[in-house]
Amino acid sequence: MLLFSICFPLPATVSSPYSSSSSYDGEATSAVVLAKHDAIVKEKGAQRAFSSTPFCDPVTGECGEIPHEPSPRTVFSAKTAKAHQHWWVVHAALNQSAAEYVERRKKKSGPKPPLILYGDSITESWLGTDMGGHSKRADGVHDVFQELFVKGTPWDPLVLAIGGDQTQHLLYRIQNGQ
Repeated sequence: MLLFSICFPLPATVSSPYSSSSSYDGEATSAVVLAKHDAIVKEKGAQRAFSSTPFCDPVTGECGEIPHEPSPRTVFSAKTAKAHQHWWVVHAALNQSAAEYVERRKKKSGPKPPLILYGDSITESWLGTDMGGHSKRADGVHDVFQELFVKGTPWDPLVLAIGGDQTQHLLYRIQNGQ
C-alpha cells in the first residue's frame, strides 16, 4: 500500500540493491517488461491475455512485474485490456496536471513549499476519484482535502495517484513525467 511521499528530484540512474550491477536502468527494465507484455498479447490476443495471465507464474514463481523495477501496467497487473488502456489515459492526465502545477508555481510569487502526494486509491481518494473517475466511496473526501491540505497548511499540495497502482507503477510514473 502506498500512502504519500514528498517529491524530490531523482537521478536518471538509480542504484538498486537488487541488481547485480552498481546502477539500475529503469528504462531498460521497463522495455523488458513491455516486451514480455507485447509478446503475450500477440500470442493470446488482447482480451484473453489480460484475463488469463497471472501476475506471477504458479509453476516457476517468476513475476511479470517486479516491485523495485519501474513498470507501467501490463497484462500482469491490469485485469482487462480496457483497464490497461484507461491507466494510460489517467497517467497522461496526471502528467498534464503535474506540468500545470509546475507552471503555476513558476508564476506565483511567494509559493508555499510543494507537497506531492503519490499513491494508489487511498491517496487518489483525496481528489474524490478512483482511476480518474468519480468514486462514490470517496464522496466528500475532496472537501476534507481542501480544508486540511489546501487551506489548512503551509503546503502547496498536488495529488498524483492512480487507484490500483503498485510500487513499480509509481516508479514508472515518476520516471515518465510526474
